[in-house]
Amino acid sequence: MAEDAVDAAIKHGNLKPSNACVTSHLPILGAYKWEPSSFTTLAQSYVRMKRTAMEK
Repeated sequence: MAEDAVDAAIKHGNLKPSNACVTSHLPILGAYKWEPSSFTTLAQSYVRMKRTAMEK
């Protein structure tokens, strides 16, 4: 995931890297224990928080 971010920065900034990727196994902060199904849990939590805030 970090590698994708760095690759995008290199492409966008038209940069010329001086060495190979050093982040290929480095997860971005918050990626620990992330699974594709985590999005559903996150989205459901957001809706509950939003409804609770609107009810007050």
